[in-house]
Amino acid sequence: MFQVMIVDDEEIIRDGIANSIDWLTHDINIVAQAGNGKEALVKARKYQPNIIITDISMPIMDGITFIKIYLNEFPDTKVIFLTGYDEFSYAKEAVNLHIHEYILKPINAEELTKSVIKITEQINIEKCYLEDHEYKTNLIKENLPILQSRFLEGLVKGEYTKRDLIEIKAAKLNIYIAGPHYQIFLVAIDNFALMFDGVIENESGLLRNSIHKIIQEIVDSFFKGTIVIFGYNTFLGFVNQAIPGKSLIEMFIKIKNKVYQYHRISLTFSYGKIVSELEKLPESTLQAYNALRKKIHKEKGSIISYEEIEMNFQTDPVIYPSKDEKELLEALRMMDKVNLKLELEKIFSNYSSFCDSQALIKNNCLKLIFISIGVLEEFDINIEKYLTRSYQPHIEIEKFDTLKSLKTWLFNSFELFVEVLIKSKNRKYKKIINYSLKYIKENFNKDISLETIATKAYITPGYFSKIFKLETKQNFTEYLNRYRIEKAKKMLKQIDLKIYEVSENVGYHDYKYFSYNFKKITGYSPQEYRNRS
Repeated sequence: MFQVMIVDDEEIIRDGIANSIDWLTHDINIVAQAGNGKEALVKARKYQPNIIITDISMPIMDGITFIKIYLNEFPDTKVIFLTGYDEFSYAKEAVNLHIHEYILKPINAEELTKSVIKITEQINIEKCYLEDHEYKTNLIKENLPILQSRFLEGLVKGEYTKRDLIEIKAAKLNIYIAGPHYQIFLVAIDNFALMFDGVIENESGLLRNSIHKIIQEIVDSFFKGTIVIFGYNTFLGFVNQAIPGKSLIEMFIKIKNKVYQYHRISLTFSYGKIVSELEKLPESTLQAYNALRKKIHKEKGSIISYEEIEMNFQTDPVIYPSKDEKELLEALRMMDKVNLKLELEKIFSNYSSFCDSQALIKNNCLKLIFISIGVLEEFDINIEKYLTRSYQPHIEIEKFDTLKSLKTWLFNSFELFVEVLIKSKNRKYKKIINYSLKYIKENFNKDISLETIATKAYITPGYFSKIFKLETKQNFTEYLNRYRIEKAKKMLKQIDLKIYEVSENVGYHDYKYFSYNFKKITGYSPQEYRNRS
């Protein structure tokens, strides 16, 4: 409802305006009346009407003086002047007061009603405009970080080429671009995924916002610049440099120390070169990004210069030699922690020297993990049975963003695999050994070999040989010979069997070889043993 105040020194006119028109049907309420400007000023300040209908010529304080004072305090108030014909030229002099309507006395009710309704419509239009403007302003204010981020992302990618358009957008988003020199830097939160494993997104978002605020405050104390959240755990900094070469390092150290003080979190920094044209920002950005990629070779909390990208890192995919892979898996199968560690050191040394692609290194690490899980499966081992949680290496690996942390994680993973193998070896070994002993017992009189049993047990001959000796304390050939000779000793007691027949019955088709092994094991020749029996 619109609030209206009537001011006239003639009471009959005030009453006529107030009572002769059905204002309520037009959503209008008469909130106050006054007989002169001085009284009106007091009441207007109290009720703050939307519209004031006032006479010009009044005692004590005239209408123009009253309105001048009041509009100075409440400039949005709409005013209708009531004036006699002889005062009209005088009223026109008040045009600089932005009076909305002039109505000549005697007052026509219909004309006055139309004027007031016209003004109420204007108030509604202005209100809608103000609400819309306020909404858009608040929307921009609330989403300013997102809008700034989008703009800067486009700027550093070279999507904006017209300087005037850049200036207009930058001004709207409170981004200073006067230069004359510019520089891009990146800030990455170290081990962000590790810290927030299982934590709700809202919590990690609050942390990002807090760190963003700290960085922006410190940047403001050094440069005119803007910081935006640039991805999952990274911030992009755009700064104007008045003097080329002004160091970022001091600013980085201050940011690093303050963030650690408040959050106990480490940050890694990288930066590109200084440029003198906005069009060259993509070059500075690419340098900062490539420098940050080297984070995998650094300690947490490093400051990495774009100049380091001049190092001759190999850009083609580097796959470690299959020989290293085979030796690693063999060390795992044999639960040889010493050689296992040596092979992993060899692989990571290769990464350190020839590869700076974090994605490629992580993919190769995952490959090692998954083929090692395949080794465990050879032993019928399900790794998750030995853990209190679901084993998801493809998720876990994202928690580590330096070569050192990746190596530690991979070493720990392989130590876990070895422990699991050790825990399950007795069951698996016994199953293999029991099978092989049974096979020897049933087939000792045939041509059997280590390779034959290994094939039937679905394992490699070398692996079978090692675990056979580990479990029986004898190598396969020695065990087979001793088993055959024990059988031969019993058969030699049977007088009806010739010695060469005993030799063939226990699997020796070469009599001389049988005699050699028999004497080696018993200390007697087959004939001497029979004679003693």
